[in-house]
Amino acid sequence: RKLNLAHNKLVDKAVAALAEAKHLTSLTHLNLGDNNIGDKGAEALVASNAFSNLHELGLWLNPRLTGAGKQLLRN
Repeated sequence: RKLNLAHNKLVDKAVAALAEAKHLTSLTHLNLGDNNIGDKGAEALVASNAFSNLHELGLWLNPRLTGAGKQLLRN
């Protein structure tokens, strides 16, 4: 299952709410590209149990995401 939320001007608070959603556990692809997600959003994604089946996460063109946030997502 795929969810494309690219180009929606999403911020960290929206990503944190998404990360708390219980009905997204079957997602295999999540595209969050071209939004306004920063390191707090990355932390919410990493801490979430909602994406246990995720194989691909798109975060291209999120200018607030720093090297620290990108590293967090790689681990």
